[in-house]
Amino acid sequence: MTGTMAGTRGANTMSNVAAHKKPPAMTGDELRALIAEYGMDQNQFAELVGVHYVTVSRWVTGAAVINESHVLLIRERLKARKKPKK
Repeated sequence: MTGTMAGTRGANTMSNVAAHKKPPAMTGDELRALIAEYGMDQNQFAELVGVHYVTVSRWVTGAAVINESHVLLIRERLKARKKPKK
């Protein structure tokens, strides 16, 4: 097989993967709402989840996608935390 064919096959495979990507399990808007619902700011939330506050900022703005393992961790940590009374 020539390098050209292998390169083409690889490109097709990559585009197929990108075309079948699942939407994020949690959007930045959903995360922003959860942070507010639990009465936290982004720094407090970052500490709760164990990530840098810049990571939370990037998630909220959509600059970074929240991966599934972090979504599970977020849900687990928030489930263990009581919502503040309104």
